[in-house]
Amino acid sequence: MPNKEEILQTRIVSPREVVENWEEWLPAVRNEVEPLLNEKEIFREIFPEEFQKFKEDTERKGKGIKYISSKLVFTRKPGLDGGKKKVRWRAC
Repeated sequence: MPNKEEILQTRIVSPREVVENWEEWLPAVRNEVEPLLNEKEIFREIFPEEFQKFKEDTERKGKGIKYISSKLVFTRKPGLDGGKKKVRWRAC
């Protein structure tokens, strides 16, 4: 059911609310994630086997892996019908 609420200023949306309406948020998620993976190549998807090999090779060289936590921030921008959905992937 479409949200007919008019958004007057940007508001942050809780992940819980996003999960409840995941299908309608997917285009906004794709708009954020796909350019980072495919166009700008800032991130690269790796699978568990590849990560394990990378980790073992790194440890064998006496180095380590630094984990950087990140999160998705969900917002609704001003507009009719619930405003425009935006997603940003942020490193903490």
